[in-house]
This record gives sequence, structure tokens and C-alpha cells, in this order.
Amino acid sequence: MNWRLRDLVRAGAALGLLFSMAGDSARAQEPIGLPPSPELLGETIDILRAQRSGDLAVEARGAGNDRVRLRIKNTSDRRLHVVLPPGLVASAASGQFQSMGLGAPTNQPEAFGRFESPSPAGLPGFQSIPVSGESTAQAVTVPSGEEVSVSLPAVCLNYGLADPKPADRFELLDVSEYSPDARVQRALRSLATYGTGRRVAQVVMWNVCNGLAIPQVERLSPKLANQWELALAGRFVEALDASTSGELVDPAYLTSGRVFVRVQGEGDLADDASRLADALDGAPLLGLPARVVRGADEPTASGPALYLVVTLTSSTDSQTAGRIAVHGVGRDREWTNGGTAKLALDAPTSSVDAIMLGSGIDRAVASKFVTVRSLGNADGGNRLVVENGLPMTLAGLTLDTAATGGALVPFDGIGVGPLRSAEVLVPAASGRVDSLQLNGL
Repeated sequence: MNWRLRDLVRAGAALGLLFSMAGDSARAQEPIGLPPSPELLGETIDILRAQRSGDLAVEARGAGNDRVRLRIKNTSDRRLHVVLPPGLVASAASGQFQSMGLGAPTNQPEAFGRFESPSPAGLPGFQSIPVSGESTAQAVTVPSGEEVSVSLPAVCLNYGLADPKPADRFELLDVSEYSPDARVQRALRSLATYGTGRRVAQVVMWNVCNGLAIPQVERLSPKLANQWELALAGRFVEALDASTSGELVDPAYLTSGRVFVRVQGEGDLADDASRLADALDGAPLLGLPARVVRGADEPTASGPALYLVVTLTSSTDSQTAGRIAVHGVGRDREWTNGGTAKLALDAPTSSVDAIMLGSGIDRAVASKFVTVRSLGNADGGNRLVVENGLPMTLAGLTLDTAATGGALVPFDGIGVGPLRSAEVLVPAASGRVDSLQLNGL
């Protein structure tokens, strides 16, 4: 039974199996104007520090079990770029309703966290990340004397307490002020930094804060997470328990052993397949480091993970053709079939290198297992429904928005969970999915 059908049986999901702009260049002759004044540029500042110094007045209120609304008023005489660092908690001082762990202001509806790269430093094709939270890309700009309202994704930290209502007020804290438990601090900071689906984050925080085992969460809240989301949460908890120092979970636990690939060739293509397998080992594939499988045995993995069997079937003077059988492994650690994608490379096999093959695999898997459809324009962009047919969270994707191809527009922090669909807002018309990014969460 493939992973789609098995998940339908267990969770009653309704998603189908068949994981079915650049601006103008700067003008060279434009005159150079005066630099903007400090008042116009503004100051980048941490929200807690600004609140305590009196530069900001912040009000946090409830908005159900998955959102918190902030009203941020700039009481200073300068423009402020307000950073909401990973690890913020909206604390319910009375204890009569849930305290909430907060995501990022730029999150899409089903996403949680910044989606900064969790890839280990030094690995080819990957970047490490800072642990500062001072990124202006995630900042909320508030002009002097003005007020903005921000809705943040949130996860409950006190299972069994009432959901917060709009009349309920919170105190905004760093997680280290909310809990002295280093495990709680590391879990929330890591989720809010690396990014994942909101449902995965919720399962993790009930486990970490309230001691609910993953099977307990499944039993008590059967509609919260599907089997693949529960498996992702379990994998994160394993990584959390293996990381005993530092503010964040070791990214190697999240990214390694998540994408396995076997490259084989029919007939005369066997030698080229072996050459490409050697070159592909450790290279980025679907956003994660690929681990090449050799021999007759299937790989052993702690799920969720993907296993791609790439078969080169034919080669001409201008093209290489093949197929990709996609398998997934979840909580039961048994590989299940997810479907097959067609591989097409615009070069003879003898000229194909690891970069070309990796890009072709990315493109084939993305176009087969992730689909988008437009719901029309909205304020700030175009409303798209993204359907993720893979057993891992979709961290980002690249759309080709031109009918003839070539207009690639990347979108980060999508956060659509495994075998789920979600509505997202993007500043582009609908297009074909060209590639995708997974982050191991």
C-alpha cells in the first residue's frame, strides 16, 4: 500500500496521491543622491529590549489556539525596525488559559518559524545560520508615533488549559524567562529558527512542555496531525534529546539521512549511472544532502525520509531519459511507494554531471508531487493553493511563472505539511512548480 493510501486509512485525509521577476536593472547614468537621513533609515531593535526601554508599547492578545495578535506602538522619535527573535512566548500570567510559543511575522498560514537554513556549516552547497535573531528581513517596521498590528502563528504550551480569547492579555517574554528548562528553551528556539509546519511544532511543544508522548498526542488530538507530521515531530524530539549543548538543536540531526538516492542505468548506461552516483553523494538534493545507496539492500532510516530510485533508460545526442521511483518511510520505518516521476535531461548521458542530474531530479519530483492552483488576486499578491504530496514539510518552492519557461521566482517559508494543502499569498501569478526545498522538519 502506498503512503498516500495508508495515510487515508489512518487519518482520513483528502489529498490526492499524484503529488500532482526580476526588477529593472539599476540605471548606470542615474545621479547619485544624498544618503538618507538616520530618521528615514531607522533603527533595528529587539522587541523585548525596545519594550523595556520605553521605545515601544506592546499589547499581546489571544486569537484562538493557533494565533496571537500583537499591537506595537512606536513611542520613540525615530523609525524602528522591530525584530521578533526566535523563542518568544506570550505568557498567560494568570494560568487560566494557554501560554503560547510564537512564530514569525512573515509566516504563511500553516507555517511556523523563520525557515533559516539548518544545514551544517562546511557542507558544499549549504549555509550555516547565526543564532542572533537580528535579521531585518523578519523585522516589523513601525514609524515614529504610529501603531501596527501583527498576527503571529502560535503553539499552545499548556495542554488542557482553555484556548486564549481576544479579551485575554499576555505578557511577552523570552522563552528563557518563561521556563528555566533548557530543553524547552532549545526546542522552541530551534522550531522558531529552522521553521516547520505549525502542526508539527504543536506536537513537539506538547511533548516537551507537558510530557505528552507522541502516541498520546495522536490519541488526545486525532485531527491535529497526520502520521507523517507525527513522525516529523518524533524525529525532532530525537534530535532534541541528542543535542545537549547550545541554543539550537544540532542541524546535522535534522538534515542527515533524510534523502537517499540510488542511481542505476539500463544496458550501456550502467557505467554512467555509477559515475553519477559517485558525484551525487553528499550533494544537495531537494534542499538536503543526498546519501547514495549501493548494493541490493534498501537503506535504513529513521523517518520521515525519502528514497529515490533513479533509473536512466535511454540517451540520444541531445537528451537523457529516465524515471524516478519515490518511496517514503515514516514511524514504522518501512519504505512505502509514493509514485513515479519522469526524468528528462537536455544532454546525452555522457555529458551529464551531478549538478545537472540533481537539478533534473529536483524538477521532476517537484512537478510531480507538488501542485499549485490560483484562487485569484488579494491584497499584496496572488492567493495560491499549494498541495504537498510528499511525506515531509515543504519549506520553499520555486515557480516558473512564464508560459515559455525561464521566469523562476523563489518563495521561502511556505511551511505546508506532508500530504496537506494550504493557501499561501505570493507576489506572483500562478505558475509551474520548478523546484522545491525541504529542511528536514
